[in-house]
Amino acid sequence: MAKDHSSPYESWDGTFIDHIPMYDQQSIMTSDSALYEWMSALDKYGLTIIDNMPDDSDAGVQTAMRVDYLRQTNFGMTFDVISEKSPINLAYTSLSLPLHTDLPNQELPPGYQFLHFLSNESIGGESTFVDGLKVLEGLREEQPEYFRLLAEYAIPFRFHDTAHDIREHHPVINLDNFGNIVEIKYNAHLADVFDLPSDVMYDYYLAYRELMARLKDSRYKIELKLAAGQMVVFDNRRVLHGRNAFDENVGERRLKGCYVDRSEFKSRLRTLKKQLA
Repeated sequence: MAKDHSSPYESWDGTFIDHIPMYDQQSIMTSDSALYEWMSALDKYGLTIIDNMPDDSDAGVQTAMRVDYLRQTNFGMTFDVISEKSPINLAYTSLSLPLHTDLPNQELPPGYQFLHFLSNESIGGESTFVDGLKVLEGLREEQPEYFRLLAEYAIPFRFHDTAHDIREHHPVINLDNFGNIVEIKYNAHLADVFDLPSDVMYDYYLAYRELMARLKDSRYKIELKLAAGQMVVFDNRRVLHGRNAFDENVGERRLKGCYVDRSEFKSRLRTLKKQLA
């Protein structure tokens, strides 16, 4: 019997705000069945919230390591998201952060992102999320030529500071070998100057502009203010994230983040399924 290669993912729009799967951290830490239930939902929807996180800056890392080992990037094994005087990234300011996926300038962008809210008393700073899969499904159905251009042609992404110059060409849309949409790479702050063939450039810009407009469509967006003691976990290669601007002079907003790659996540999910069968 041929194996089913259809996607396990289920896409969502802004109404998903009332249905985001929520799980208890202690249950995940102590029960493999609870761990499997949470990971299955995260695999399916690409976005979950973990409640009742300990007031401990290492708690997010400990939770992530229930899945597997962490992914290190040029920002470190873990990273603190807090407003800084001399930021190397827009995330380390109090400014609005447009919807994006992290680090498309890497050869392999990070998989699942864990963001533990240690404090969030500032005015503003609401988190925003859009399911790139849902947006791309609509683009593929309604503008198939634009979808093709974004899936076939690679554009340059680059991050550089005094210590690093990390750059890579990628298509914005990735499909697997069976035609399933498995990834979106979108980050206006890391996109470099397009260097496409001249006969493609004009149509590609139209396609890219269409995608930008769809990603800004309020029908797709979730906006919520997460509290200290909560951790949002999402598929960075599927779900775009951002935040509203906040007043850094009123209260504190501090997050601690880390990544676990998709390969390790999928491996853990399979072994848990066998173990619990």
